[in-house]
Amino acid sequence: MENGIVIKKYEVDYSFIIRNYLSPKMWEKVWTLFLYKNFRFTLQISSISVYSTVKITFRINLDNGGFKDYEYVDYDIDHPNLNVLKRQINGAINQLITTYENTLIRNSQEYYELINETEEEKEILRDMANDFLDENDITLSEIRDAYVDKFVDDNYKGYVHIQNYIDAMQYKLSTDLWLIWAKSTNNESLECDIKKHLSDTEYQDKLAMIKEYVDMMQDNSSDEYIDYFYDAQSNLEDI
Repeated sequence: MENGIVIKKYEVDYSFIIRNYLSPKMWEKVWTLFLYKNFRFTLQISSISVYSTVKITFRINLDNGGFKDYEYVDYDIDHPNLNVLKRQINGAINQLITTYENTLIRNSQEYYELINETEEEKEILRDMANDFLDENDITLSEIRDAYVDKFVDDNYKGYVHIQNYIDAMQYKLSTDLWLIWAKSTNNESLECDIKKHLSDTEYQDKLAMIKEYVDMMQDNSSDEYIDYFYDAQSNLEDI
């Protein structure tokens, strides 16, 4: 049992927070939005601005013990719209998961090897440019340096290879978190994107793993723990 928590549903009364945003007690509060395993997403008031319009800035945090990050969401008091706020918070959580997974990708051995390969590509391009300059008896260092830099910049494809690798690995290192999040928010578009990055076998294996984990945790937890995997109702949409 990881921290005794699978997925826990919290109903946040945003209208109450907004009505009382000037209370110092609200400034000290931290509201939990979503829990899965050791992933905790929380919300707090970060700042209040009264310049031209009254604006509350919320900070949405992700903390899983080893990784911490946050995103900001603004709410215009003069033009209130709770539905927009909820969508923005969903988007912030989506971005936090993306940042977390990109960190995993960039810390992988495969990514490290790709970086080394792209550095080798730069060296090959530099050698090609210098060979050309030698063949044409160009010796002035300022001209050589400028030409080599321009040649490498114009022909280097390493950035493309790196981004293609990151795109290809999307949803693959945090698949269960992505699936739980997609199902908990009824985000069919996100779930379709996840499926596109996985084989049918990988997708079904992840669903089976989540179901097994949730079933195990339900057998060992109290009734306060909510199974998002089956109910698929977002705490944000229930407010």
